[in-house]
Amino acid sequence: RARAGNQARDNQLSPTVGRLPADASVEALNAELDALTRSNVASGVVAQDAIDVAGYTSRAQSLQEQRVGNLGQMVLVLQASVLALLLLACANIANFQLARVVARRKELAVRTALGAAGGRIARLVLVESGALALGGALGGLVVALGGLELVRLLGLDRASDGFEFKLDAAVLLFTLGAAGVADVHGTGRICRD
Repeated sequence: RARAGNQARDNQLSPTVGRLPADASVEALNAELDALTRSNVASGVVAQDAIDVAGYTSRAQSLQEQRVGNLGQMVLVLQASVLALLLLACANIANFQLARVVARRKELAVRTALGAAGGRIARLVLVESGALALGGALGGLVVALGGLELVRLLGLDRASDGFEFKLDAAVLLFTLGAAGVADVHGTGRICRD
């Protein structure tokens, strides 16, 4: 037996878009819609069976939630993956710096024997590793900007849906801070050795 369509069953589906006042919330609107549904059931406009059996409901949600959906968990997983990748890259750079200093151990021993203070050698290593960290951060920025442009060219940018991919000041400061911490930490390890 064929199922009857929504109109044949006398269903009325009416998605509506509206604007809430600044002091209103979606939760308050949903509470008001629930009260209206209960009032319609009490007055007989909507049968109780429509709610119990058919799942009749009135529900409001923000336009961003409706257009983008529940991407919050996916974005958190993506951010955690990027953070893990960034930490791995910082650890690799620190180990690279340590290997470079170990390879230059004789040169640094000669500098120390000729009277270079430990602080001067630490500054030398810090400047070299700082240049490497800054170069890596700038290279990462170029790759990120290229990736964002690729997302736009492929039509994957969902800015019109309220989900925009962009580099903001917090991301840039975090990246530069991570590069700086890796630089100082790597130099500290080198100077202790």
